[in-house]
Amino acid sequence: MSAPINSNSFRVVENVTFSKDFNQFILQFTDLYQKLATASNAKDIALYENSEVLNGQAFFGANPQTKIQIYRKCFAVTPPTYTFAHGIVPTRITRLYGAGLTTTGRHIPLPYVSATVVTNQIELYATATDIVITLGGTAPVLTSAYIIMEYQKN
Repeated sequence: MSAPINSNSFRVVENVTFSKDFNQFILQFTDLYQKLATASNAKDIALYENSEVLNGQAFFGANPQTKIQIYRKCFAVTPPTYTFAHGIVPTRITRLYGAGLTTTGRHIPLPYVSATVVTNQIELYATATDIVITLGGTAPVLTSAYIIMEYQKN
């Protein structure tokens, strides 16, 4: 009996002793292969490209057997351009995030929220055609940034 896919993740045993009986070996090997395939397929693929890539994430669909694949595209931002076309027609954005480098040498997450000054915030959002970064009145000035958009599409 196998565990549900959302249970503790499968750990690859480093030292496996297979049976010398061929039929038992086939059963053991098939079981190990299925566990490895399930564990590998459930991992997020860590490719961050400036072109669209399938990232290995899958969202629930209309029924338990249907999974919706998620794509990723990264953008390098060079201020003063804070609004730029993403060139994607997603059906739903699942994550939009990034990191920026300020003129003072600080690396900050995007969106950015200051715990002390409300006007230091940096907003990050997407429209149907663009990604928009909006600096608050006293927000740190960015010298560069990376924005990552993850999304579903038809």
